[in-house]
Amino acid sequence: MMKKFRRFAILSVAILLLMCSSRVFADGIQSGADHILTIQNTDGSFTWEHGPSTAGPGHKNVTGPTGMGLLSAYGVTGDADHLTGATKAADFLSAQTFGWVGTYNPFFFIKDL
Repeated sequence: MMKKFRRFAILSVAILLLMCSSRVFADGIQSGADHILTIQNTDGSFTWEHGPSTAGPGHKNVTGPTGMGLLSAYGVTGDADHLTGATKAADFLSAQTFGWVGTYNPFFFIKDL
């Protein structure tokens, strides 16, 4: 019984600390996420360069983590713009075909049977 209470107490304190730290840093997170939104490309992607790119689509390996950061910021701030930015990034990533979607047959080894 005492072990369960200790686990519950430790978990409660950890959650409380996480909530407090989120509120302490909420202004910084709001400001940072707002800035990230200003450098998002119109197609929802992000580039390695600082700022929106007109040279072409953004980079998939940058867009994923940045979109997740916006989603995390939304969780702290509740700002709908952050959720919209994260959704645009996810839409960009899910629209990518990487040149092989629809051409790969996972049963290639039995196609001649």
